[in-house]
Amino acid sequence: MDLEFLASRRETYFLSTMAALLARLVREQGRDDEALSLLVDAEQATADDDIESQVLWRAIRAPILCPSREA
Repeated sequence: MDLEFLASRRETYFLSTMAALLARLVREQGRDDEALSLLVDAEQATADDDIESQVLWRAIRAPILCPSREA
């Protein structure tokens, strides 16, 4: 799915999840800044009662903002 297509259709249910999952993949490639940008999209698209997406984007964002000191 294309995130721009989902956004242009004002679709948020899939957009929030897809943006978070894409952010995880981008982060695994070492592109934290791009991942954070995608996580902003995920956060904005996530409904307050969408617990799964809320947990997903937060779990991906946390290690970027607070990296382990064991590197």
